[in-house]
Amino acid sequence: MEGLDDFEQDCLVEHNLYRRQHRAKPLKWSDELAAGAKEWAEHLASANCLERCEGKKVGENLASAHGKELSGSEVVEMWYKEATDYNFEVPAFNAKCGNFTQVVWASSREFGVAKCVSDDGTQYVAAWYKPAGNIVGEFKDNVKPSRDSSSRLKRRRSSARRRSKSGAPPSTPAEREKFKTECVISHNYYRTFHNAPPLRWSPLLAAEAQNYAERLVKTDSLTHSGQKDRGENLAYTWDSPLSARGAVDMWYDEVQDYDYECPGYTSDTGHFTQLAWVGTEEFGMGMAVAPDGRNVVVGRYFPPGNIIGQFKENVRPRAIEGIP
Repeated sequence: MEGLDDFEQDCLVEHNLYRRQHRAKPLKWSDELAAGAKEWAEHLASANCLERCEGKKVGENLASAHGKELSGSEVVEMWYKEATDYNFEVPAFNAKCGNFTQVVWASSREFGVAKCVSDDGTQYVAAWYKPAGNIVGEFKDNVKPSRDSSSRLKRRRSSARRRSKSGAPPSTPAEREKFKTECVISHNYYRTFHNAPPLRWSPLLAAEAQNYAERLVKTDSLTHSGQKDRGENLAYTWDSPLSARGAVDMWYDEVQDYDYECPGYTSDTGHFTQLAWVGTEEFGMGMAVAPDGRNVVVGRYFPPGNIIGQFKENVRPRAIEGIP
């Protein structure tokens, strides 16, 4: 991520890995919040004590440690471990787990963090969030149960860290063929569970998807193209390339939030509904990676899915259980 040091980047990546498990949208980096957090971290290091910044309309997480230098991922992991003290059946603020609830707070959208060291070597970390989390009466809607067991989460986080050290989009003919095969198999694997016919690979749609993925990376954005005659799914990571299967897994994970009793479009399930859309016949995918590690995967579909008034017949309930 351009302009961020390793500590800042690790903090942002780790936040968004955890937030995804709790169905919260990824945070975006804010230079303004980072500047405020830095000013407060410097104050903490100067005073050599851990205290909250009062009067600011931001969420705040704090940490301190002496000895081994803290990485960004270690700091966020410390905060997230408070999840063991949170009672999802009685959602409310608890001083023992306020850092955890702010990390995964669904309504928070921006984030900045800073670390400063006192004269005696104590490290002080301040993270600021906007909109602020931990609002009384809003915990049920903003702190959602994890969709993965702790063991699966650990495996996913370890996998993401391994990917961050290497990887690139397919470039040789053999790699492109492997990417295509993985795209087709993963899509049709999930479609089978919903009695949707298999999709065909379209070289034209794949070329469109590749061009758009490269455009998104160059413009440092993640916005839909708005093409009316195409369906479109987007996936990204800030730290590493995704495999084709990894992107499709992310899209299918949204099935947990889809309400078959009230079929229709929602922004939280639009990737899943396009993936499983019965009326779609062909698709293509593309992947692009920026030098700083930002990665985008694009899927293009025809005929497009997510058509208002057509969800009941096109997004069928899962007919086969036991999906891994």
